[in-house]
Amino acid sequence: MGLALGDDRDHTCADYLAWPEGVRDALIDGTACLTAPAPRLEHQEVVGEIYFQIRQALRQDAANCATAASAPLVSGPRNS
Repeated sequence: MGLALGDDRDHTCADYLAWPEGVRDALIDGTACLTAPAPRLEHQEVVGEIYFQIRQALRQDAANCATAASAPLVSGPRNS
């Protein structure tokens, strides 16, 4: 979980989308939080290999799939 930014305001998804580009932050239950810096290259390579191996194993059954993405996740009742 991230580090609270220090305000006591209940933020919305619209607030989040208006925050400056390039700021690594998150909106968790209405609280503005800072997130950890991006993982190092070595970490990314290991994660990529794990993903590749899982995807290869799942390909044996067409009903299974694996995805990997680093995109904002928007969920819940505060999507306004």
